[in-house]
Amino acid sequence: DEVRRLTDTTVMGIVPHFAVKPGDSSRQGGLSDALCYYHNPGSQEAEAFRSVRTTLFFSTAPHNDRVIQVSSPEPGDGKSTSIANLAVAVAQSGKRVLLIDADMRRPTLHQMFALPQDVGLADVLRREIEWINAVRATSVDGLSLLTAGGTPANPAELLSTSDLSTLLQAARSEFDYVFIDTPPLLAV
Repeated sequence: DEVRRLTDTTVMGIVPHFAVKPGDSSRQGGLSDALCYYHNPGSQEAEAFRSVRTTLFFSTAPHNDRVIQVSSPEPGDGKSTSIANLAVAVAQSGKRVLLIDADMRRPTLHQMFALPQDVGLADVLRREIEWINAVRATSVDGLSLLTAGGTPANPAELLSTSDLSTLLQAARSEFDYVFIDTPPLLAV
């Protein structure tokens, strides 16, 4: 309610709190238990993500907004879990989705999807690899991931380059939606 009052924006949905064991990826394909939408599609949490997905589709359609950035105030608020589940929900609706881990100080998406972290966004922004070659398919049909890559000494400087804008423009032409997991605002 406070955020809605201060920003005069619409709430897209409410996802109930759910507990996840850190680093648990014992399920199918090594996917983390945090991906409740994937593992428990009939759950209350999955239904909440479906509701957010539907609101997202309707709210982005008029302006063709397809690049969505998610952040939070503090580390541990659940932004990575939320954006990962939303990306799964959108991909399972038949859309081509790219999920980008731009939280280079505390990347977690590679663990959730059981993918290597060796090459990713940092390497792309340092111009060591083309972005499309750093994108990896996940176990979820239609969902690809660009991990954070090796932890750089200067993540803020890398993210402020024009190369990020170029990457996002190119990604828009290849994917229906691009979701970006960014660092927490108050911590960075």
